Amino acid sequence: MKYKILILLIPLIFIAGLFIFADSNLQSNLGPSADVLSLESSRSAAARQESKPAFSRGFSLGENLIQEKIKNQEKLNIIILGYGGENHAGAYLTDTIILGQIDCGGKEVKLVNIPRDLWVENRKINSIYADRQKAEDLIAILEDDLNLTIDLWITIDFDGFRSIIDEFGGIEILVQKGFDDYNYPRNDNDQVDAGVMHIHFDQGWQKMDGEQALRYARSRYGVEDGGDFNRSFRQQQVLVAIKNELLKAQNIWRYFSLFKIVRDNFSTNLTTNEMWSLWDYLRNDPDLKIEDKIISTDNFLYASHTSDGAYILLPKGGNFKAIQQYLDF
Repeated sequence: MKYKILILLIPLIFIAGLFIFADSNLQSNLGPSADVLSLESSRSAAARQESKPAFSRGFSLGENLIQEKIKNQEKLNIIILGYGGENHAGAYLTDTIILGQIDCGGKEVKLVNIPRDLWVENRKINSIYADRQKAEDLIAILEDDLNLTIDLWITIDFDGFRSIIDEFGGIEILVQKGFDDYNYPRNDNDQVDAGVMHIHFDQGWQKMDGEQALRYARSRYGVEDGGDFNRSFRQQQVLVAIKNELLKAQNIWRYFSLFKIVRDNFSTNLTTNEMWSLWDYLRNDPDLKIEDKIISTDNFLYASHTSDGAYILLPKGGNFKAIQQYLDF
């Protein structure tokens, strides 16, 4: 589905809007012992630099990667990983994985949700980052399976998401369909409290603080609005709401507060200079087209189970060729 929107997306939006809605549920994770189809592939990608804290590459002067892509009208691929973070169950399970591409020549942005239950390397894809907290481990697998190159990566945790929303004083969300979820985790860490609780959202415009917005974005078991794909739509709503709040922010000190949140809760291989270059490019092009691509059991995947009974997703035909053609990255 293609649609045009007036957009002002600074890197903070990429970091804070789309990409933090991890659902750290240990029951959805599984180890490498499951006896199911293994999609073997060679990992020939060159070794990459280790993950570093946000802005660790500093402020570099001169032309950067973003500027080069813009000048040459090339495509820029970004991966965004969302996880619970410290003191959460399954702290580093990347249950939100979003692949984005900015076509600097075609004036188009593509967004693709990578299902967390996708089975690769004898395990769910959401468990790969958890091993060593290195984005490069997951990137190497996606690059090989999807036949693409990922230029930049960004990670964010629950606390960063909550803090961003609360810094704005909340966000306005139009709940298109009210729903009840009776199985929402009562605590981010099920080692502290493994119970569930009931959450409810009324239809219509709602003002949500950080915790409420997180619940709205994480909920998977709504009686009237459940499932991963409905959740993906709600996550996009939150993105737009954050963007709207950013546009309204007039106080420069607000941006300093946001910068501190980013510094404390995000990691990326973007330099500060590259972040500003990306901001400048996106904010000055209001006619960017956004294309949302969905990979699901409705097209290229089928559901299966491990010998342990865990739910997983596998590519139809036993390979990723059809998905590669569909993504057209």
